[in-house]
Amino acid sequence: MYIAMNRFKVVTWSEGDFETVWRNRDSGLAEVPGFVEFRLLRGKGNEEEGYTLYSSHTVWKSEEDFQNWTKSENFRAAHRNAGDHKAMYKGPPVFDGFNFGRGYLIAVDAFVWRRRGFFILPHSCARHRNPATARPRRD
Repeated sequence: MYIAMNRFKVVTWSEGDFETVWRNRDSGLAEVPGFVEFRLLRGKGNEEEGYTLYSSHTVWKSEEDFQNWTKSENFRAAHRNAGDHKAMYKGPPVFDGFNFGRGYLIAVDAFVWRRRGFFILPHSCARHRNPATARPRRD
């Protein structure tokens, strides 16, 4: 599995417009081979710097599936008008991509997730264990 994430700093008071753009956008993802799901998360506002942080997550069956999408006509169509809304952003989006599954050690703050035998352990654990051999936690 592969997660592609983009973080956006959206100018304070532009959050509604940003969410409307995403809500009305026809990404065509549902027809793309290897696409699993999409999430758009709204984070906390940063009053000092005047933005609200958002993160878009797309989950793919593989990194190759994601890379194929980025070279497709669906990708170009989904991003065709991205430059029309520059005024609502504080800088360009920041991309991060992650492979996950058995064999990857994954640590994330504040939660433990167990799905299909994969574990995400919080940083507060005394030690991080191999997700393939870790015993389920009962939190």
